[in-house]
Amino acid sequence: AFSKAAGEMACWAWHRAYGVPVTIMSNGVVVGPNMRRNIFIFIWLWNAFQGTPIAIEGGEQTRDVTYVDDVLDAWMLALNASSDVVAGEKFQVSYGSEWAVADLAKLCQSIVDPAVPIVVGPYRPGELGQRECFTIEKAKRVLGYAPQWSTPAAIWETAKWMQARWFPESKIVVPSWHDAHLDRKRPSHAVEA
Repeated sequence: AFSKAAGEMACWAWHRAYGVPVTIMSNGVVVGPNMRRNIFIFIWLWNAFQGTPIAIEGGEQTRDVTYVDDVLDAWMLALNASSDVVAGEKFQVSYGSEWAVADLAKLCQSIVDPAVPIVVGPYRPGELGQRECFTIEKAKRVLGYAPQWSTPAAIWETAKWMQARWFPESKIVVPSWHDAHLDRKRPSHAVEA
């Protein structure tokens, strides 16, 4: 978190001091094909595929999960926008939906293996009471950003990618919410690594 904040401050300093056209794109937890392997959603899905307990720290803190295609759409909108519209601006790129970490763990569990236990440990320092609920209204208004992947759909697609890549013998559960939460399908921008 500190390095992100420091990088952002450095960008703003260059923008103010030298007129460098800077646009900050800040996002929630990005999931989907080729996502970072140290993100908790990936770890939980991986553990569930292996029948290992999903370990959470705390549970009431919240996160805003975003599918990679939506993030890339937002970035393309910003790149294709006029510099006078986006230079010197910061945009929140997420789905705009707040989820408790405990509920995200239950969602991962329900998709991969409802029998995998969830183990709850103490909060990490600074996590108790932390909320990540971002407004995406500016990105919608200025860029025309319109995220397509709900949190359940994003995690479902991530689990499908992981299953195809590492766990082809595993079956994932088609949750009861499946049809209601899957937004329109679009081809993925992500390239398989």
